[in-house]
Amino acid sequence: MTQEKLNTKKVRGYMKSLNELEFIYLEHHVWMRRRLMNVYRENSLTKEDICQAFGIKPSQFTRFMAGDFNYTMTTMAHLNLLIEKLKQ
Repeated sequence: MTQEKLNTKKVRGYMKSLNELEFIYLEHHVWMRRRLMNVYRENSLTKEDICQAFGIKPSQFTRFMAGDFNYTMTTMAHLNLLIEKLKQ
């Protein structure tokens, strides 16, 4: 396994370039992606489980889980519903 390098200057430059609205969008987007991954891993869900819960095609799964997806309020609602179902 190769070790990835973190280019902090690049990240700081990107963060500095964002306006307030873009920053808020990014914050919600990162939260959504992290929450999805946590639910997926902690509950040993399958690709099929995620596709069914969020109504996405299997071909969209990788992008969806990586954060390369336009998460909507509906997506967030589906995530909350999935979390509640998994608690039962």
